This record gives sequence, C-alpha cells and structure tokens, in this order.
Amino acid sequence: MRNHAIFFSEDTNFHDPRATDAALDALATLMRRTDATIRIVGFTDERGTSDRNLPLAYARAEKVVAELTRRGVNAARLTKVARASVLDISPGSGPSSPNRRVTFETVFVGEGR
Repeated sequence: MRNHAIFFSEDTNFHDPRATDAALDALATLMRRTDATIRIVGFTDERGTSDRNLPLAYARAEKVVAELTRRGVNAARLTKVARASVLDISPGSGPSSPNRRVTFETVFVGEGR
C-alpha cells in the first residue's frame, strides 16, 4: 500500500487508466481480506492557487474512494484527506507530474474521523 500511488493528469483524470485499474483492484482485494482503515490522501502540484488546489486534491481522494467502494470496499474504512502541493515528490509540474497523485496511509488506532 505504501509503495503505490494513483497518478492524475488534468483535474480528476487518471494519468494511466489501465495501471490505475490494476492498482485499485489489488488494493481492494487486500482491503477485503483485512479490517484496516485507510487514509486516502489527495495531492496536487504547485500550479494553481490553494483555493483551487485543495478542493482538487480532495476531489482526487474522493474519486479513488468511489473506485474502491465500487470494488466492494466499505466506505466507512476509507478516510479522505487533501494536502494540495505539500510534500512534492518531483520538481516537475503539469499533466505528467507525479505530484498529482493519491497515496494511501494506515489510519492510527484512536485517530478521530
């Protein structure tokens, strides 16, 4: 889970839909076998203002949650978070930037939801 991310091009469009489907299928299969709660974290690159990027980062997280629930994962086990352009993983920007992503984190025991 920590080694994978879902990448986006423009807005909430997946960068590589085929690779995204495979990654989401694998994650959904794993989640159906466990009782883990997962934080779905949406990011953007530095383009745009925070007024635009924070809602976009959240929309990306929402899209991944929708895809996982469509694959049978209980939505109550998925927490959505937006972090905009913080924690960049690449100096690149634009539609091919890996900064436009959703990552997955384990939710801590006792973490407020």
